[in-house]
Amino acid sequence: MEKGDSMDAVDSKVIKVIGAELQDVPVSDARAAELAVEVGRLNAAVLRERGMLRFVDEPAHFARTLDGVAP
Repeated sequence: MEKGDSMDAVDSKVIKVIGAELQDVPVSDARAAELAVEVGRLNAAVLRERGMLRFVDEPAHFARTLDGVAP
């Protein structure tokens, strides 16, 4: 597996810290684990497209990329 392809690239502990310290939102252990998986999926999808997505592209292309990640 290559870097960026891992579904658990973002640890649930990081999600909890970001929620608590940056957003002042407490996140349960169970929800942090769910969010870590979701963020990992989104991150992997964007990394796969990084060579094809440009700032000047139609925004719908990026939206289609993210739609392909939906469970």
